[in-house]
Amino acid sequence: MDMPPPEARARRLPHYTGPYERWIFSAALGRPFAFPAISDGPDRYYGALTEGALVPARMGAAPPNALRLPPLWNPQDEALAAVPFAVHRNGATLPEVDGEGPAPGIELTLSGPSATTEGMRPRYRVSYPVADQSWVADYDLHHPPEGWVAPATPPKVIVGIIDDGIPFAHRAFLDGAGRSRISHCWLQSAAAPNRRAAVPFGREFTNAEIDSLRAQYPDETQLYREAGGIDAGLPDLGLHLRGRASHGAHIAGICAGNDPRVSGPVSGDDIQIIAVQLPNTVAWDTSGFGKETYMLSALHYILNRARQIAAQYPDGPAELPLIVNFSYGWSANRHDGGATMERAFQQLLTRRKAIQPATALNMPMGNNFEKRMHAQITRADLDNDRQSLGWWLSPDDMTSSYLEIWFPKGFDPRGSRITVQPPLGCALDEAATITLRRDAGESGGGDPRRFADVRMGGDVIGQLSADKHFNERWRVLLALIPTGYAQGAMRRAPAGEWRLGLKLPGLRQAEAVHVWLQRDDDPGVLRSGGRQSHLVALEPDANGGAEQTEDGQGGRGRLGMVRGFGTFNGISSSAAVTRVAGYDLSTRLPSRYSGAGGLRQVADRLQPWGVGPAFAAPADQGQFRPGLPSIGILSGSGVRLQGTSAAAACATRWMADNVAKGRALTEGLDPLQMPSDPEEMDSRTAKRAARLGAGWVRW
Repeated sequence: MDMPPPEARARRLPHYTGPYERWIFSAALGRPFAFPAISDGPDRYYGALTEGALVPARMGAAPPNALRLPPLWNPQDEALAAVPFAVHRNGATLPEVDGEGPAPGIELTLSGPSATTEGMRPRYRVSYPVADQSWVADYDLHHPPEGWVAPATPPKVIVGIIDDGIPFAHRAFLDGAGRSRISHCWLQSAAAPNRRAAVPFGREFTNAEIDSLRAQYPDETQLYREAGGIDAGLPDLGLHLRGRASHGAHIAGICAGNDPRVSGPVSGDDIQIIAVQLPNTVAWDTSGFGKETYMLSALHYILNRARQIAAQYPDGPAELPLIVNFSYGWSANRHDGGATMERAFQQLLTRRKAIQPATALNMPMGNNFEKRMHAQITRADLDNDRQSLGWWLSPDDMTSSYLEIWFPKGFDPRGSRITVQPPLGCALDEAATITLRRDAGESGGGDPRRFADVRMGGDVIGQLSADKHFNERWRVLLALIPTGYAQGAMRRAPAGEWRLGLKLPGLRQAEAVHVWLQRDDDPGVLRSGGRQSHLVALEPDANGGAEQTEDGQGGRGRLGMVRGFGTFNGISSSAAVTRVAGYDLSTRLPSRYSGAGGLRQVADRLQPWGVGPAFAAPADQGQFRPGLPSIGILSGSGVRLQGTSAAAACATRWMADNVAKGRALTEGLDPLQMPSDPEEMDSRTAKRAARLGAGWVRW
């Protein structure tokens, strides 16, 4: 019998368990304190993500598993740096594997040749589950979206919005004839419709469907309830659209809504909208874990539907101008463009810009400048190759806390060691220490990594791990369970000042080790009970108190080891992403909380490292009027929220208006005066640039 050629034979796609997967999926570790969709599991349906270049069409699943790809934007059927997908386990078990936590019980296959990403074999990671009710029974990727009609006014630009709690029936999104400008809207965690659908989970609404719902239900709360936008039985969807306000309503209104509360240029009928509502509980977990599948699926969906809209106008371009607003992110990560999401963003944006240069993905810089969530350690900070750092955990924190230490590329790990000590008066069962090496007995492939459980009184209260991410950069992760008795568990971590001892003999003069904390506050409406931790420099004056002076721009003083500079969005550092800082309209100074690019001391000057903001946009109306006004969930209501998410939304509206009026994307930017020679930049100017980028969006 003839055998198929080797490249056509299906082979196993390896599964990878990283430090967050081990922590989140293990009942003995952090699972009881994860978001409800994880802690209540295991589930039948999961989101997942591949890492390493492969062509999506070559992916498959070994029975009894079943695999689904979401609508992807991949017009040339090329290899993608990351592929989001969903999988049905079909009763497969979740066994323990090599002591690394639960495997997903999923076997995926790959046929044909596959590329490698800088020497890494393609692999997959399992993330956030999909609720049973959200799983579409009859999914057809090529099925035309139900009820979509071509806009009467050909669009000149499309605004994409990825957020939570999006009020898709709000009158702020109507055109001059009273029809919805929201062309497509995907509620990823809504109950699936009882019909064939063009999305693999959740529910998609189109413009004509929205218009029909508005005509049938004048009461918008009833509309959302009848349409499945409100459902107390689905925690990932919940009751957001029954409330007064949501992050998504506020941001969508600023991006493309027409309402007396929203300032900026009017969004005309030639500006269409594609929206994706993420599961509401992606903000619940404080690790950042599991969000990538939904977020990357959302970006692909917007790119895919924008291409479908363009196809309805054969005399126009193959791709319409598109400005996507993604006011999300997390605070820890590599911050060098090398994370999975960042590689995917870079690839997608680069490919689309080659077809349609008027393409942008706007992301906020983040709101952590003053929260002491970042430390930068250089050779000058070491004493006999050592440095200590404090980590303060507040009492009654009901969510897990996470600290990441990132080492530079090319770092010599020999002799390096991280030691963790609990607050004064507490003792661990055994010393919590980890070195940067791969365990000799480890199996399963993937990045070099090792784990150590942190125990106190016989209970596991934390996990200390070291892994060489993508075999490029070493990372140490310390995860600790809540300091309060959360989720009915009878174990907790002690509150107070934990201490980290770092021994770094391999750190060279021009290198830096970075420490970042994950965001751990309470999103409010989700009632997670999270309380933000912070870093403490243990030496006098090492906190850099002078970095933010009375002018709000850090004109004087040395930068301390614990600093605000370098607190930018952890998934925004791709070169192709537009990062937006926030400024105060009344003073034109950076908003005090607005994240900043990184700075390092070189001789007597400060120089930037990594990426910074592209520019700054309004985030606050004034010192006594913080935040910006926008729409609430129901038509006629309003709300004021504060943060660089609003700044990113202002930038999105401004850029869309520029394109619609035939101008360049960033025409009208009020520039920050910079020396032509970067070597002539003084420290004050370096700080201003790290906070404001190239200048201010006029508003």
